[in-house]
Amino acid sequence: MFTIEGEAAAGGMNIPAKTAALFGEGESVTIEAPEDREARIIFLSGRPLREPVAWGGPVVMNTGEEIREAFLEMRNDSFIKHAPVA
Repeated sequence: MFTIEGEAAAGGMNIPAKTAALFGEGESVTIEAPEDREARIIFLSGRPLREPVAWGGPVVMNTGEEIREAFLEMRNDSFIKHAPVA
C-alpha cells in the first residue's frame, strides 16, 4: 500500500502521507482514514517474489545500491526507460 495523500491506518499501523507499507500474507486488510480527513492510496496485491526488497520514497528495488542509482537517474532524467517499438 502507498499513501498518495493524507494518512491511513491499516494492519495496526498508522501510515503517513507518501509512505509505503508492506503487509504479510492474509485474506484481507482494513484500511481507514481518520474520521475528519480523506486519504488517497494505492493498494497492490500479488504473489511473493521471494527476493530482497528495498525502497526509498516511491522507488522499489532489490538493493540500496539500486535505489541510489534510481535516484541518480531521476536527477539526470534517465529513469524512465522506453522499450523499442517493434
